[in-house]
Amino acid sequence: MTILQLAPQFPFPMTDGGKISIGNITRHAAEMGHEVHLLAFSSAEVGEPRLAEAKRWAASVTVIKQDITNSPVNILRSLLSPLPLYVHKFVRPPAFAALEALCEKYSFDCIHADHSSMIPLALHAAQRTGMPSGLRLHNVEWLIWQRYAERFAVWSPARWYLQLQAAKLRRYETEMYPKFWTCFPIADTDAERARTMAPKGKYVTATAGVNIEEWKPDGRPRDSHELILATTYDWVHNVDGVVWLIDKVLPLVQREQPAVHLSLLGKNAPERLTSLNRRDVDVKGFVESVVPYFSGAGIYVAPLFVGGGMRIKILEAMAMELPVVATSIAAEGIGATEREGMFLADTPEQFARHIAGLSSQPELAREAGRSARKFVESKFSWRESVSIMLDTYERLLYHI
Repeated sequence: MTILQLAPQFPFPMTDGGKISIGNITRHAAEMGHEVHLLAFSSAEVGEPRLAEAKRWAASVTVIKQDITNSPVNILRSLLSPLPLYVHKFVRPPAFAALEALCEKYSFDCIHADHSSMIPLALHAAQRTGMPSGLRLHNVEWLIWQRYAERFAVWSPARWYLQLQAAKLRRYETEMYPKFWTCFPIADTDAERARTMAPKGKYVTATAGVNIEEWKPDGRPRDSHELILATTYDWVHNVDGVVWLIDKVLPLVQREQPAVHLSLLGKNAPERLTSLNRRDVDVKGFVESVVPYFSGAGIYVAPLFVGGGMRIKILEAMAMELPVVATSIAAEGIGATEREGMFLADTPEQFARHIAGLSSQPELAREAGRSARKFVESKFSWRESVSIMLDTYERLLYHI
């Protein structure tokens, strides 16, 4: 098939969960013999090395450079639009002009949209070509905005604005899901939410995944007292979770296990975090590969209170034989229990108890890590997930 893939961010290099999800669809579709044409957005210039990485798999790459941040200008514009901010900031004439040029140049067999923000472009392309359209639900987006709103006081203007956006998004997603030939939720939990919102939509779950042969320990000895977290700090909710971990959880852990320390991997750590660099907190920043750091650590931590979909970094950590201590929201969609190396905790006391228990019993932690890898091997594969989407498109296209 010839596939038009529409993405709200340029996914290469695949350094965070959102990019990993989008980029692996491009990669595996190409490796299975399909021709993928990628149209993606970026607020900054995309350099030639990054373009070259995308072109390893994509037959053509089109990058729309425009402000796609939640900037004051975009926020003000969204107040005057019936579209939610999450969608409105992408709807600009240059994007539709580029889309028209692609539809004129290539004959597409299907239109694949990553995230609800790509709905207007995807439906335009589907109408223009008459080809099947699919929407990848990496998240049910309105829920993220609602959960974020609930973190603010009831009198806060931020809460009012976020709730307004959540309501707009819910109405929009409810109306738009049935317009696609198929929607692909990333987890059964999101599939059920989508069916509740829009029962007339068609939903096929295609989970997140791991390239299991690329994610395995390299044999170095583990430090049972090292906690590790890899994320991108451009998303404020990730920063809030880390600050909560450092301020509320780490002191409780260190009462029982004074040697426990935290290593933070990922780009764009704000001064709010880098100022916390100290003996027991090491803000390492961006690294070319997290594999050596995951191989030597004892426990992966995922403190997140706003989100949806599925946390891919947790799956990768589990594939690296790391036990995971996570909040319920961070672990959502994965379905693992303590038997599979996942320890849930939503209060500082619960989080600290699990960390202290695992760090004080290295063999228990290693066994939990081995179980975690077996769990991921059995349930989460990018190739299988992308195959589900591609098989669905082929059935739609050929009326199988």
